[in-house]
Amino acid sequence: MNQVKYFNKNGHKAKLLTLTPLKLEEVECENIGLNKTLPIMKTSIPVLVNIMWGMSIKNVDVDLIVAHGISSILSLRIKRKYGVRYVNYIHHPNSFLHGEPIHEHEEHNILGPLSIYPFKLLWNKRKLAEKDIESIKNADHNFVNSKRTLDFMFKIYGNIKASVCYPAINDDFHKFTPKLEDKGNYVLYASRHVEQKGFHMLPEILSKINNRAKLIIAGKPTNLTKKVLDEFRRLNLNDRVILKVNVSDQELIKLYGQCKVLIFPAIKEDFGLSPLEGMATGCIPVIWNDGGGIEEIIQNHKEFLLAKPYDIDDYASKVNTLLTDDENYRDILNEAKNISRNFSWDLHIKEVIGKISGEV
Repeated sequence: MNQVKYFNKNGHKAKLLTLTPLKLEEVECENIGLNKTLPIMKTSIPVLVNIMWGMSIKNVDVDLIVAHGISSILSLRIKRKYGVRYVNYIHHPNSFLHGEPIHEHEEHNILGPLSIYPFKLLWNKRKLAEKDIESIKNADHNFVNSKRTLDFMFKIYGNIKASVCYPAINDDFHKFTPKLEDKGNYVLYASRHVEQKGFHMLPEILSKINNRAKLIIAGKPTNLTKKVLDEFRRLNLNDRVILKVNVSDQELIKLYGQCKVLIFPAIKEDFGLSPLEGMATGCIPVIWNDGGGIEEIIQNHKEFLLAKPYDIDDYASKVNTLLTDDENYRDILNEAKNISRNFSWDLHIKEVIGKISGEV
C-alpha cells in the first residue's frame, strides 16, 4: 500500500490490484479475481486458485505491475495475456518450494491453511515451484530488500535480473526529532509476536536488563503472547512489562519516542523495518550479529548494537550500556537519525522507476 501511495505522490497513477473486493481510504483498488467476499477469501486459497488456474482474470489497464511474493506467477500470466510488464519486490525468496526453507514455518506463513492437510491436496508443490522459477526469470526486474536476500535469490534462481532496493519507513518517523531528555527508563519490542522475531526470548532478556527498566510490548497478540506473559509472571517480571495492543501509527511513534532501546532479537532477519523506525526515533536497536539483512545499515558503533548470536547475556549487556552510557548513546542517536533518512519512500520509488527506465 505504501508503494501505491508514494507512486501516486511522485506523479504516477498507481492502484492496488486485489483478488477480492477491497476498499481502502488512501489507495485505489481494482479487483482482478473472484468477485466475492467470504471468510475463506481472506486466506491464501484464492491466491493459489488464481495463480494455478487463472480464474476470472480481467483485462488489466496498467503499464506496470509490482508483484509481491507468489503473486509474481499471476503477473507473468497477465504479462503474457495482455502484454503488461511486471517487476517483483522480494522480501524473501520462496525457498520452501526449492529445498530447505530459510525460515521455520516458512511454508505455513506464506500459504496459510494450504500448508496443512487436507487443503494441501489442492495444489502441486513441484508445479508451483516451476511456475515460481519461471515468473522470477521472466520478470523485467527483481528488486530485493537486502544483500542477504539477493544472495539467496541467486542461489535459488541462478542468473536473473536483480538488485537491492531497501524498503522504507513512513514519513512521520522521519519528521520525528528524538531527544535524550524525552526518553524514559524504557525498552521497546515492536514486532510480530512470533518466534522468528525472537519474541519468546523476551523474558530471559528482560531478566538480565539492569536498572529496573520497563519493557513495552506493542503489536497484535498471537498464541505465543500468553506463553511469554506467563513466563514473565513465573520470573516475577510482570510488574516491569507494559502490553500495548492494537496501537495506531501515531501511538507507536510516541512509544518509540519515549524508549531508549529497541529490543529486536529476530533470528536471521531478511531486513526488518522496526530497527529503521527505532533509528529514526532514537530508540536504538540491539540485534544479533548473525548475518541478518539489517546489519547492512549498521555502520559504526557495532560494539554497542550487535550481540553475539544468540547469547542472551551479551545481548542484555548491550541494552544495559545504551541505558546507562548517555555519552555514547547521544553519538549513536545522532548518527542513527542521519542513516534513517536514506530510507524514505520517495527515494525508494525513485530507485524503482530509475532501474525500470534504464532496463526496460
